[in-house]
Amino acid sequence: MVKIYTRSIAFICILLASFCHVDAAKKKRQSVKRHAIASTNTVQKLTPDQHGLAIPYAYLMDAETGTVLYERQADVKMSPASMTKILTAYIVMDKIKQGALQEDQLLTVSKKAFRREGTTMFLNLGQQVSVVDLLKGLIIHSGNDAAVVLAEALAGTEENFSNMMNMYAEKLGMQNTHFLNASGIPADGHYTTAHDLAIVAHRVYKDFPKYFPLWGTQEYQFNGVNQVNKNSLLSKNIGCDGMKTGRGENKRCGMVGTCVKNGRRLIAVVNDLQSETERELQILALINHGFTACKNYFFFKEKHIVDRIPVWHGKKSHIRIGFKDKVIFTNKHTNTDDVKIDFSYEKSFKAPVEKGQIIGKMSVTFPDDKTVYQKDIETLEAVEKTNIFGRFYDGIIYLFGGRNYCDDRQKIKPFPGLRPAEA
Repeated sequence: MVKIYTRSIAFICILLASFCHVDAAKKKRQSVKRHAIASTNTVQKLTPDQHGLAIPYAYLMDAETGTVLYERQADVKMSPASMTKILTAYIVMDKIKQGALQEDQLLTVSKKAFRREGTTMFLNLGQQVSVVDLLKGLIIHSGNDAAVVLAEALAGTEENFSNMMNMYAEKLGMQNTHFLNASGIPADGHYTTAHDLAIVAHRVYKDFPKYFPLWGTQEYQFNGVNQVNKNSLLSKNIGCDGMKTGRGENKRCGMVGTCVKNGRRLIAVVNDLQSETERELQILALINHGFTACKNYFFFKEKHIVDRIPVWHGKKSHIRIGFKDKVIFTNKHTNTDDVKIDFSYEKSFKAPVEKGQIIGKMSVTFPDDKTVYQKDIETLEAVEKTNIFGRFYDGIIYLFGGRNYCDDRQKIKPFPGLRPAEA
């Protein structure tokens, strides 16, 4: 009997021990799982690089030349938060330009727009608001409700508008962007990159100069409420005149900013910074790096004529070739006397010739780092094919030595001399 009791007690002890072991294992697994989730939300502070910059995602470009001055994880996908609205605004501006929207057109505030969480421009349910006022609310005060109203007006629903956004993004060359809403509400599958944000910001600046001052407006009144721009750089009187801030998950901060100094404009993108103060400090450091590390050098003005070359079988005897746009290159500070410039292009044409046809290149070599920049040389006018009598005349000219530069009008214009763009 004693043996039976002893065995029973031993069995019960083993059973209790096994239950305790299983419960302890569960608790251990749960604690590990909680620790793993917490670690994904832990932000590691970056060590400043050789330029003193500690920005998780960054991109800096010269707005005139398109030269990339700095990048860090620039093509890594990230959450843009309200910086999404730059593309939303671009689409609205483009639709106004196309005539699909009118500035004074009144749009109705829907339930979805009225109930949209986050920053709003204080729209009322059913209120009629003009497109231009909504655009102001979208850009200046970052109104999520304004984004929804505009999206619904253009595509019926915000979901349909997100498809439109992705089509525009692809067209603009934003290769690593996919948006699911018009305002930047965080969602799985809603992402972009610092590089892509710089692309759309640059296009906003280039394509819609009429609306560009809105990005630098510090405040305005709507619905009796003073609505303030969240871009703190605008009030510092340092040349910063736009674009857009963002505050995403875990209160991480980002910004797309534009700044002008001595006529030179830079576009900067930063994201995933720990506070608004850090965001401001880092983007200012990034912009300052761009202005001090290098400068723009001017070579030729817009529509500069490089040469006039003979055309055979055409209604004109010569054609002007040169540059459609200004020729400016960005490089670090250098001795301009040692800059090497070479021209290479076709020496004659046979008609017909189209305007804008690329016929050669100009190459510029900077001495310090041997950096070579190139610019297309193109035809600045069109030449139609002549009739049979003109072609017969050209044949005679060819037999007697061909065409040359017979007067001052046909001579190549001298190189004007290299100088800094801001000079």
